Amino acid sequence: MYTVSSEIYDHVAALLVDAIADKGFFSGSIATCRDEVYMRLTATVVVYRNTGAGESRGAIADIVPVWWEFHTLCGSEEIINDFSFATLREHLA
Repeated sequence: MYTVSSEIYDHVAALLVDAIADKGFFSGSIATCRDEVYMRLTATVVVYRNTGAGESRGAIADIVPVWWEFHTLCGSEEIINDFSFATLREHLA
């Protein structure tokens, strides 16, 4: 089993935040590669933001998954992983 490290969660969270940009909804995929392991998160999420007076789009407060998959591959072989969307949410900053 492939163990998803805290550093990978940080990296995937940053990629997801970049992909979301200023949207209130995201549906798509992000991918990265670490130590010859290809990782792809495909997700549909609703984005909740902190908004202050006069702000239309604040910082992301939370993302709630509607559906998601996280795949890890080494070469053409898929590796089972321990990815948790709840843990990913903890790494949003």
